[in-house]
Amino acid sequence: MKSIYTMLFLFSFGLLLGHCCSVDAMLSLRPGWMNSSGASAWQEGAGSDYAQSTIHRAASSGNLKLLIAFLQNGDSINKRDNKENTSLIWAASMGRTKVVYYLLEHNALVNCTDNNGNTALSRAAFAGHEKVVDILLQNKANVNERDNEGRTPISWAVSNGYLSIAARLLEAGAQVNGGKNQDGDWGDNTGRTPMAWAVLNNNFNMVQKLLGHNPEVNVVDKEGKTPLSIAAQRGYEYIVAMLLPKCTLQTVNLKDKNGKSPLHWAAGNNYSGIATHLLNVNAGVNATDFEGFTPLMRAAIAGASNSCKFLLEKGSNVNVQDTIKKRTALHWVLRMRKGTVKKDAEQLEPRCVQAIMHMLFEYGINPFLRDNRNKTAYEWIADDWEEKELLGAYQAIYTKQLVKKAGEYISL
Repeated sequence: MKSIYTMLFLFSFGLLLGHCCSVDAMLSLRPGWMNSSGASAWQEGAGSDYAQSTIHRAASSGNLKLLIAFLQNGDSINKRDNKENTSLIWAASMGRTKVVYYLLEHNALVNCTDNNGNTALSRAAFAGHEKVVDILLQNKANVNERDNEGRTPISWAVSNGYLSIAARLLEAGAQVNGGKNQDGDWGDNTGRTPMAWAVLNNNFNMVQKLLGHNPEVNVVDKEGKTPLSIAAQRGYEYIVAMLLPKCTLQTVNLKDKNGKSPLHWAAGNNYSGIATHLLNVNAGVNATDFEGFTPLMRAAIAGASNSCKFLLEKGSNVNVQDTIKKRTALHWVLRMRKGTVKKDAEQLEPRCVQAIMHMLFEYGINPFLRDNRNKTAYEWIADDWEEKELLGAYQAIYTKQLVKKAGEYISL
């Protein structure tokens, strides 16, 4: 091990001073594990996945003089390590601007890829090295090269939040949708476009930049989600407002692999502002997910009284029963009330439960509908709850209204 450090010290010292001894003289001191070029299997520390030769280490560390020495003594400028990285890929990854410039000036291959399909440009974009990106683009780097994950340089720049690099790539002709994947659809192998990655990161400025280049915002990823449904699920209201003018009505109502539309996600997560935006563009207020839940039922379960109010005003059907347990929104809000046996969910305070109950009765909920256990909502209430008396009063009012309507019908 001492011989390794001795050789490196002599290399660096001699090159920096530019005299005292020649490169050939220093190479004559090489230990037995080096080949005649002076630049083969120098392994990194134990457990590393990479086996860099000295030329790759010189490139990644930015030691241009040492790199030149190895080139002068026979190493190929496009020599690869055990992961197919070249010196250019290493230098670009680490932001070594001078090394990148030198390698390209001496005919390094700009578009060669490592064993993951990454080019020097995609690695520089991933790491946020803007100056390196500029140099590579000036040397005709392929701006739309896809790696083994189906991702392009702009996809990496966007997902890691490098706005100026994304802008530079777009100016250089990057496909704003990230090109087409192996299925012939826009996006990477997960179906995510740069826009989807920008939305996932809640990057308002990046979304705005991409929208200026007319992206396809209705692309569906492998989870059945569009950028709109991602934003609605995560509560990114400003982004939802930006995307909606570009979305089709089909996208507004598209159900993902969970059977949930953007409105289901917004209502169920108590994002009343997003629910308002969606309803204002005719989102399906009575759409049901795979369990038969409407957005109103999801809002009731979440205790989202503001969303419940707006959904009811927009015509939500209060008497829909889910397909599995046959419960209405009234059943569910009472089942979520603090004090129930239910454990794996956030329970609701009585005041919240009562506010939603009041709204449901105001919009005509039938309290006598029975679930799959043949229970009405009233029968789910514990005897010591305030809701017992309240619901009893509501039921009495509902019954009187039925009698009144029946009398009016008979008189006709």
